[in-house]
This record gives sequence, C-alpha cells and structure tokens, in this order.
Amino acid sequence: MITVPARILVSPQVKYRANATKESQSGSWNLVNIKFTTGARIPAWSYLWLPMPDKDGNPFPNGPEATVRKFQEVLVNNGVTAPLPLLLGAKCQLTSGNSSINSARICEAMLKLSRNPLRPKFLLIIIPYKGDGTAGIYNQIKYMADVRLGIHTVCVIGSKFGNPRGQDQYFRNVAMKFNLKCGGINHSLDANKLGIISAGGTMVVGIDGKTPWTVDLPGQPI
Repeated sequence: MITVPARILVSPQVKYRANATKESQSGSWNLVNIKFTTGARIPAWSYLWLPMPDKDGNPFPNGPEATVRKFQEVLVNNGVTAPLPLLLGAKCQLTSGNSSINSARICEAMLKLSRNPLRPKFLLIIIPYKGDGTAGIYNQIKYMADVRLGIHTVCVIGSKFGNPRGQDQYFRNVAMKFNLKCGGINHSLDANKLGIISAGGTMVVGIDGKTPWTVDLPGQPI
C-alpha cells in the first residue's frame, strides 16, 4: 500500500433539460419534476412479476398493476416518452430453494410474453428479493432477454417497488435505467467547469468512502 496525494473537488452542477440544474448533496440529488437531458422513447413494453410468497412479503396484495401505472407516470414526469404497458403483465410464481424449477418457469413466462401478438420489446421484471438465492433468477432473466429474445429488461425488487415509503425516489432511480437503455441521456455537466477532466486525459475513479479498497496490478500491488 502506498499513500498518494488527493483533493476533494467542488461538486459540479448537474444539468437537465431546459437549463434546469441540481446541486449534489453528498453525491445524491432529487429528481422530482426534473426532465432528463434527453428523454428516450420507450418501445412497446410490459412487465413480469415473480412472486415468492415466503420471501417477498407479498408487496402487491391486489397485483402490481396500479404500482406499474404510477411508475409509468414517473417516467413521463422525468421527460421519457412512455406509453402505458401493452397488456396486463404476466405473473410467474417462484419456489424458494428450487432453482431448476424457477429457471424453467421464468423461461416459459418470458417466451409467452415475447410471443404475444403485441410483441413487447422491453420488460420490467419484478423479482422477489435481493440476496442469497437470487443470482440464478437474475442470470436466467438476462440469458433469456439478451441471448434468446433480444429484448431490454430492467429488474426491480418487489419489496421496494411496492413500498410507498421511499417509492418515488426508487421509481426515479429505475426511470434512469429505462431512459439509458433506450438511448436517452439522464444528465450532463458543464464542460467549462470540469478543469482537467474535460481535457480528455483524466480517469475518474469513484469511491464510496465506506468500504476499504485496493487495486492489484500483476506483479505490482498498489
């Protein structure tokens, strides 16, 4: 380990459409009533809900339709051209601790959605939880979407997506993923105020300040 000199840069203004700006507060800022720099046009889309009753706490007692509609309104509020979902999304119940059955069910549900005459090109996937046991679920989703079907997907955690507490900010974080995946630009910076970073010869490394970190190069630990 070596010690290197460093300095804390002044937080830049984050710019949005119509010259709207936000000041970063400890690396975060609120996106309420802010339109992304360039809003994308979301293609035909739908959603897939993957409940796992003994793990997700049943976040949608009456189904996720109303929550998905609220999310669509947030997309529009942030400047994304987002129609309503093409059709009522599919539900695919998973079984805790049975990865092979879960993979088969996910495969069948996504194939069924892709073969619908309306042919959604973007899927919002509501997974039951995040933690041990969900890596296989996530991998199967991405394999089906990226390798077999050629459609975009964004995964959300059901307990957060359906929880009114902090829901608006969670929706807006997910909206950024939707916008980027469809070719939009979420926010921009004023290049005239970035100093050496705007010169094009500077690498920026993000550190969260909480977790110790090291970088190992072959034959040269740093």
